[in-house]
Amino acid sequence: MLKRLIPFLWLAVLLWPVFSQEQAEQRLFDAGVAAYKSGNYESAQQSFLELLQKYPNGALITGIRLMLAKSYYKLSNYANAEVVCKYFFTRHPESSYIDDMHHLLGNTLYRLRKYNEAVEEWIWVIQNSRDPRLKQTSSEYLYRTMDNYLSEQEVQALQMRHSDPQVNGTIKLVLARKMIEKNRDAEGKALLQALLREQPDHIFADEARRLLGSDPVSSTGTGNVTTTTGSSAGGNSILYLKPAEGETREASDAIQLGMEYALREYQRRSADNPIRLNTREVEATVASALSVVAEETANSRPLCLVGPINPDQNAGIALFSRYEDQPYVVPLSSQHGLTELSPYTFQINPDTRTKGHFLGQYAAGDLKLKNLAVLAPVNEYGQNLVQSFIETAQANGSKVATVQWYYETAQDFTRQFRAIWREGLYLAYRDSVLGADSTVSEGRI
Repeated sequence: MLKRLIPFLWLAVLLWPVFSQEQAEQRLFDAGVAAYKSGNYESAQQSFLELLQKYPNGALITGIRLMLAKSYYKLSNYANAEVVCKYFFTRHPESSYIDDMHHLLGNTLYRLRKYNEAVEEWIWVIQNSRDPRLKQTSSEYLYRTMDNYLSEQEVQALQMRHSDPQVNGTIKLVLARKMIEKNRDAEGKALLQALLREQPDHIFADEARRLLGSDPVSSTGTGNVTTTTGSSAGGNSILYLKPAEGETREASDAIQLGMEYALREYQRRSADNPIRLNTREVEATVASALSVVAEETANSRPLCLVGPINPDQNAGIALFSRYEDQPYVVPLSSQHGLTELSPYTFQINPDTRTKGHFLGQYAAGDLKLKNLAVLAPVNEYGQNLVQSFIETAQANGSKVATVQWYYETAQDFTRQFRAIWREGLYLAYRDSVLGADSTVSEGRI
């Protein structure tokens, strides 16, 4: 009996290091995933890099590389994310994560403004993935990117290279839109009719039908959401004021895509109550924004106004909303006093005093910190935030030992951190002296 057990005992001894290594690898991987899910992408990245170094041929290597690429993406390190994705394809072409990596690479290339390369990755997902949600998302990204960033010639080149029905139908829709925008209505509508004849159940068939039934250049959109770009949407609509050009264009595009997605989700739950997104471009002046708002609200009152990003325009529209009893959503500005201008104005990004109050409450009330140091920029934003922070912290029993300021263009913070360090040393010394003899006055210390 004992002789029969000996081979199994040896097998257990030989397999134990492998089992132990897999457990350690799994624990570190789980820690990295937990950090990623909690938004601590820097910690997640470090965990996955450590895993690559310790277990380059481990059982979880494909998952590790996927999560490392996703962590880089979340940290806006798109160059590294691109490298990890492309390396993954050479090492793990048969992995079950291959479609996730192609989708992620498409998103990464989009962020790097390599739009032609990005759409090729999403097309790969549409043609090869078995995940319907991933295919749906890739289709929407493909449509929006071709529509906004590729020329008609570039889209036609894609059509020559790809025969997949879903991809080809999306390309036809984009080409039709571009033709209609250039007043080639007959060509555009012929393409739309061909799309509906060949693929009546295409993912963007409803959009094709809307384009056929609307005025030229009057509507765009995906799924069940209409985004009007002419004047006056009519009915239940949200008016989005979008900057015509400038540094904020990328952010304003992202806001538009987010609202379109939210409206699609809403329409799935409330199909009988359609809401349209009416997008109007405005120049970078207060007069331009107010002119568009006045025109739109005179023709048909929208459910609410959203945007733009310019803080001066936000203040002007907030006053307009007050006198016209018009709900107004400010998407990004954190300037103080906007909501005081109008009871109908809602500020998504809290103003500086609200942020300062929250941080002061968290530091003094939640963390129970007694001595605090502040490092802030010398501008209106920093001054308002610091004032509110100090008031709240002191009201909750904390003391702000030092406030160090810096200019927005500063790159060297040595002086400020040395001052904070010296203050910390003094407080530590003072507390040790008072701990030994509580009768000593602070002046003597």
